[in-house]
Amino acid sequence: MRAGPRQLRHRAGLAALLPFAALVALAACAEGAADREAPLPLLVDRHPNLIVVLADDLGWNDLSWHGSEISTPNIDRIFREGVELDRFYVSPMCTPTRAAILTGRSPLHFGLLFSVLMNWSPEGLPAREVTLAERFRQAGYATAAIGKWHLGHARRDYLPTAQGFEHFTGMLGGWIDYFSHREPLDGSLDWQRDGASLHEEGYATRLLGDAALGFLSGRDRERPFLLYFAPNAPHAPLQVPEENAALYRHLPDPKRSAYAGMVDALDREVGRILEGLDREGIADQTIVVFLSDNGGLPSQGGRNAPLRGEKFTTWEGGIRVPAAVRWPGRLPGGRKSGQLLRDHDLFPTLLAAAELAPLGAPAEGMNLWSVLQGAPERSREPFFFRVEWRLSIFRAALDGTWKLVTQEIRGYPGSRDTALYELGSDPRERIDLAGREPERVVALERALAAWEARYPEDGLRYSEPPADWRAPDDLRDLVRQGAAGGAARAQ
Repeated sequence: MRAGPRQLRHRAGLAALLPFAALVALAACAEGAADREAPLPLLVDRHPNLIVVLADDLGWNDLSWHGSEISTPNIDRIFREGVELDRFYVSPMCTPTRAAILTGRSPLHFGLLFSVLMNWSPEGLPAREVTLAERFRQAGYATAAIGKWHLGHARRDYLPTAQGFEHFTGMLGGWIDYFSHREPLDGSLDWQRDGASLHEEGYATRLLGDAALGFLSGRDRERPFLLYFAPNAPHAPLQVPEENAALYRHLPDPKRSAYAGMVDALDREVGRILEGLDREGIADQTIVVFLSDNGGLPSQGGRNAPLRGEKFTTWEGGIRVPAAVRWPGRLPGGRKSGQLLRDHDLFPTLLAAAELAPLGAPAEGMNLWSVLQGAPERSREPFFFRVEWRLSIFRAALDGTWKLVTQEIRGYPGSRDTALYELGSDPRERIDLAGREPERVVALERALAAWEARYPEDGLRYSEPPADWRAPDDLRDLVRQGAAGGAARAQ
């Protein structure tokens, strides 16, 4: 059973007084002691607010900060006033990146890594995983998720409000029509607030911005907050309001033109949130993180130049994303960090920034807060990647500046192609050094194979809809109660 608000408020006060071991004991026995607990004051001035802005399918070359023709002054402001995370890596698809950010662990452990959830998928984020929202809520934070979830909808314990978020506004699945808020292919309504379906008019990106501002203005001022703002922009379908589209109608490629308008709409909502922090006088009390969940998709208008590749691939354009963190007055800005970071590093790094104990430290995420503050960069163990999409399987192993990339056609083992790159001298992955470094190739292939062999047999993989699949009118109708399925999967 999850802790109630009364327990959470009490533990937030105790967190400032008790050592780590005592906190662990407290967490274990708090449920039985609930009737004896009384609320203690929260240290709002000590613990920063947190906003994680997660764009959807935003490419490396889709920000003016990186030289794009798309103007993104508000997102650029985060980069300019904060620390640019120049080597930030994610999975090349939506679901695994989101799972890693929210758990601080590789989704390999709980079977959400190799592909993405579809409307017919029974899998989801297991209830046993401790999420970023659960940890911060436990410390007394107000928590809200606004935007795209994409971490499970088939069971109640997969939903945002069962994973530590007190409030949720947005979509549970992978994509929606920006105006009707229905799944573009099967027509399911996928727009809700706290479990109740919403029928409202408006462009999704703007409505999500409204919800974020509503959360900020209506929040409990006695509590710090965690806002996970994950709009679906600029993910397909290519739909854009006229006021945004008009700015880029001069671009010759109609897809790029529409996509640019969608990025403009996203940038405006980021700007409204930053202005909201300024208006509330809490900008210097708030850490803002910005990143994309994977690289852009050129067939839908995105661009990753000068990086090679795109979403669904493990070249740099699919897994290295624009990212930055800002905390005015506390984190020296105007800098670029070359530290290797991964999506699951955010959890422990933000815990450290907020001066909170891990209470069940993530298995793999590394606390790099001191590095972001200016300490020397730290060496890392190799990063591994794998994605399955339709007939393609891409894998990669990244060890410092050395990177192994393999690609193959599903069902045809002899189709595998392997390449090795040295990113320090060849960041665009143009020069294959596999023939010159056979021992390095063998070592990285063996490490990669050992890593992916740990994936659960019933883990998520690419799938087509079952023959008996019938889409509901409302995606919410697929939610069911129970204890079977992915939530029961062993570590």
